[in-house]
Amino acid sequence: MTEGSPAASPHLLALRPIGVIRTGIHPSGPAAGPPLTPGELRARIAASARRERGRVEVFEEFAAGLADVEDYEHLYLFFWLHHSTPPRDLAPFMSSPRGIFATRSPSRPNPLVLTIVRLVERQGRMLIVEGVDMYDGTPLLDIKPYVEHSAQEATTGRASR
Repeated sequence: MTEGSPAASPHLLALRPIGVIRTGIHPSGPAAGPPLTPGELRARIAASARRERGRVEVFEEFAAGLADVEDYEHLYLFFWLHHSTPPRDLAPFMSSPRGIFATRSPSRPNPLVLTIVRLVERQGRMLIVEGVDMYDGTPLLDIKPYVEHSAQEATTGRASR
């Protein structure tokens, strides 16, 4: 590794998109201001609940990696929040402010997101999916098959102490 290359620094990571996610969801205005208003949060939840459809376009150079992806009903999509606001320590739109790592707020130190979508159909290097809740043009970083046992081992909500 040469000095100055991304791998030479333990604090610098190099990510590159493998595709782009196409949805009918667009930001309502500039990305300045609070991370999500209560109305925006409700709209995102409603979009997901309506099983909003989108297209995952995988770049040609990564298309071979889609082999057998249709064997899975659900997929994890890893993506970058390209309209994210600067990170915060607390999320203000909760019943009481919570630490950013205890929320799903998009204003994070690294706006990296993981979501689960249902695979409707594969069309070559295009995946038709349901359950999108990201803005149109979102950079796709990775795809992994959803394996049910991994979710069954986890619980939802806050841990009781």
